[in-house]
Amino acid sequence: MATLNTVFKEVFSEGLKDEGFVKIKGRQPYIVRVVNGEILHIITCRNEFCADRSKKAFSVLGGVATVYRPIIDLTKTPSQNISWLNKLSSFYQKPNPGGCNNEYRIKLMSFSYRRENEISMRNTMLNALEETRKNMLPVFDRAKNLSSCIEFFQVFEGFRFFAPPYDEEQECFEDQDIDFNEGLLYIQANHREDLVSTYQKAFEMKKNDIEHSNDYRNKAAEISGWKEALENARLLAINRRDKIYNNPTAYAKALEELERYRKSNIRILHTYGLSVC
Repeated sequence: MATLNTVFKEVFSEGLKDEGFVKIKGRQPYIVRVVNGEILHIITCRNEFCADRSKKAFSVLGGVATVYRPIIDLTKTPSQNISWLNKLSSFYQKPNPGGCNNEYRIKLMSFSYRRENEISMRNTMLNALEETRKNMLPVFDRAKNLSSCIEFFQVFEGFRFFAPPYDEEQECFEDQDIDFNEGLLYIQANHREDLVSTYQKAFEMKKNDIEHSNDYRNKAAEISGWKEALENARLLAINRRDKIYNNPTAYAKALEELERYRKSNIRILHTYGLSVC
């Protein structure tokens, strides 16, 4: 009987080949679309817990990466990359927090099939493919240049998406020990906006989420707290970014780092069988 990873790679690479996705070389179940030689749209799957012992379950995960992050490591399992991969349900929920159908969101969190039944597995994978087309691909289609990738990271990574702090005494960026941090993308994209619109959208999304949830006792206080937290995050993002722009040494270092990341990641992507210039 075929494994889940094998069935995923067969069904998804065939089903999404017209959209430019290909399965990578190696053991891990990733299919990837390369955009403009610098952006990757990545889809994968992993096993999930299933309460019904007569069945098994899996989830579909996706993420965006650029060649300007410290490292793109697709030799890791999807579970090892879970810090930057998002479940299919998130691709439905995050763009539609107020209008999110909770029953449908839960349905997208995992897909179950009968144990030791390859036909059931394949049929379920085909269903997962269609749900991925409906919910994940439209989000990916909006992340096709560096500026729109920044918007993606702000929605899906939130408070983690900042340029790394620059140590002026040591003349280097502080090590954040996060290999998926893409905060220097602000510099690569020459991004100089005030981020008011972006963070206002984030606030409206969170506000709608709170208003339509039963998890909060004092919704007004929760909304006020999030508004303050998001404004602080906006100011921190601008402060970190502009400190680099305003320091010629830091700016030059940032460009050096970005080019080093780009060259290293392109070499890595070639080993996966991906054509990247």
